[in-house]
Amino acid sequence: MNSFPESALYGINAVLEAIQSQQRACYKLVVDQEASRSRRLREIITLAQSQGIRIETLPSAHFDKQFRGVSHQGIVGFVAEKTVLSVAELIAKVYEKDERPTLGVLDSIQDPQNMGALIRSAAALNCQGLILPKRRSAPLNATVSKVSAGAIERIMIAEATNLSQCLTELKQQGFWIIGLDPRADSPCWNLDLKGPIAVVLGNEGKGIRPILKKDCDFLASIPMAASVESLNASAAGAAIFYEILRQKNERA
Repeated sequence: MNSFPESALYGINAVLEAIQSQQRACYKLVVDQEASRSRRLREIITLAQSQGIRIETLPSAHFDKQFRGVSHQGIVGFVAEKTVLSVAELIAKVYEKDERPTLGVLDSIQDPQNMGALIRSAAALNCQGLILPKRRSAPLNATVSKVSAGAIERIMIAEATNLSQCLTELKQQGFWIIGLDPRADSPCWNLDLKGPIAVVLGNEGKGIRPILKKDCDFLASIPMAASVESLNASAAGAAIFYEILRQKNERA
């Protein structure tokens, strides 16, 4: 498989979301000449041209050779890196949008497929931002963007050097810290999740690290059939973010 720069996005949804959201500069689109005749690609090209984005069209054989090994759907975009905030910046921005915000704190989610799916679920279920550790985390690369179906453009992301200190900072700013743990006694729907909430999610192998569990205000589980031991991080995240959204949407 060829090596592509981290700023390459491939596929219709990833490229379209980057252009529509205008959250980062898009420098150039490279388009498969034959695929460019499709309605969806023509719409993207027209939108890109209206923003002054350069379009490069390649014969199909050359395009496939240059981008061999990836699911590109006939279009690749070259964009600026995703803006990553500090934790303090993220907290300030989410409170500007909502007095009862929801955040996700991702502990050691290192698989890009899982990261992309989790970002997609978080954005769809009104989680305003995600906090990632600077180490032990999947890079925010083209694979993550592709799997997220472009949702990475719609959600704010911060990095923290020390997640334990990050949780302390969140508490000081009014967030309740909920750790998702399959062995926790309390189901997530038994907790009051209507206020500012930060959910800590670990990877499916080891879960949340013990040092972070100690920093959580509550641990919660997602009850499952006896034949299923656990969910992966993206599925667990979707379940807890849905429950938070459901509770916050209830009439007082």
